[in-house]
Amino acid sequence: KEALQQQWRRFHAESTYSHLDLNMVNSELDHYLKAVSLAFRPTPGQEAHTTDQLGDGLRSLLYLTLICTTLEIEQGLQAENAETRGLDAEGAPMPPALTLLVVEEPENHLAPHLLGRTVGNLQRTARQHNAQVVLSSHTPSLLRRVEPSAVRHLRLDRVTHSTVVS
Repeated sequence: KEALQQQWRRFHAESTYSHLDLNMVNSELDHYLKAVSLAFRPTPGQEAHTTDQLGDGLRSLLYLTLICTTLEIEQGLQAENAETRGLDAEGAPMPPALTLLVVEEPENHLAPHLLGRTVGNLQRTARQHNAQVVLSSHTPSLLRRVEPSAVRHLRLDRVTHSTVVS
């Protein structure tokens, strides 16, 4: 819950929806993953808002928040269990060694002032040992936020019908 809240604050710093509550709807462990409820507050009204009340931009931020939270928790587990070579203390398989997070045009559905924060958070995730992030975009405002050495230009060679990377 704390990791999720920290990630959400990195993506969304506005006063509304600044606090994210993770509530378990059922008391039985096997139902937890199927019955998770997220609630956002404060809201313009008295009641907390659920994910279905969010707009496309905030849903995109929430999705990225959940992914980055998972990767952060996975990295912590890998660091704690490095000596077991892929198995946790009970012998269960550990998370994947590397997750490739591909985000196509993150500027879609986001207010322009959130793009810098989003790119910064994705760069932070990419610095982890268990994740690599690929952003695709044609928007100059995104390129301003990325080091030139990290930019790759892809085009289709019309003769060989293969991708050329510069």
